[in-house]
Amino acid sequence: RETQRMQGLAANVLRFARQRTSDKSALNLNELVGEVLDFFRPLVRTLSLAVELAPAIPLVVGSGPQLEQILTNFLVNARDALNKVIRGQIQVATGQAKLVELIGSARSEECSIRLSRKVSAADRATHWVYVEVADNGCGIEQAHLESIFDPFFTTKGENGTGLGLSICAQIAEAHDGHIVIASRTGGRAATHCWLLLPPQGPKGVL
Repeated sequence: RETQRMQGLAANVLRFARQRTSDKSALNLNELVGEVLDFFRPLVRTLSLAVELAPAIPLVVGSGPQLEQILTNFLVNARDALNKVIRGQIQVATGQAKLVELIGSARSEECSIRLSRKVSAADRATHWVYVEVADNGCGIEQAHLESIFDPFFTTKGENGTGLGLSICAQIAEAHDGHIVIASRTGGRAATHCWLLLPPQGPKGVL
């Protein structure tokens, strides 16, 4: 098991080292989500998977494999959080929203919030294209939420490398985007993970 864990760690480090050289192109986020879910569905046959993709959302500019890595990380974390839940559900959605609106929605649900990097006033008011993965699992403790983007921090023991969300945060920043995670514990435990990306510019660039 330790050998397999170290192999996974090495693979994550290599992906992190290669991320800056990946080519970017115009992407349909709904299509990217569909491709990842085609692979992921067989892994969650015992769970409820609800998908709501917004029609006609703007294209984004980015690296397909890197953005798929973020979405896959969100989905795997959601699945792992549902291990002890009888009626586990994962919800996946795409759309457009201002960052301030998403934060306000999370606070109205009494969630604690963690952002992958500092947010400017302009970022809060900007309309972003987003993909959201939510689950009704165990939630994330406040003390853990503060550290989830720190390299090598994990709550999964020897089953985790602690690099997943740290790498995802670096990828999001390289795409001029943000990751927002909102969570609550207790009787109404739930976690929401958003990847926010800027829409494609008029000349096909970020």
